[in-house]
Amino acid sequence: MILSNETRTNPKSKISTKEEGQIIRARAFLNRLDAKIQEKDELVKQIR
Repeated sequence: MILSNETRTNPKSKISTKEEGQIIRARAFLNRLDAKIQEKDELVKQIR
């Protein structure tokens, strides 16, 4: 088991598992944000 504060690096991609976790969370956050923006765009189109 690898703890999030360990810095075991992946030889292929030179980023630690902690960084990888941060990237995954950031992507998920951006995807949610994108979905919200698209929803708002749809509402604006309906209003116009």
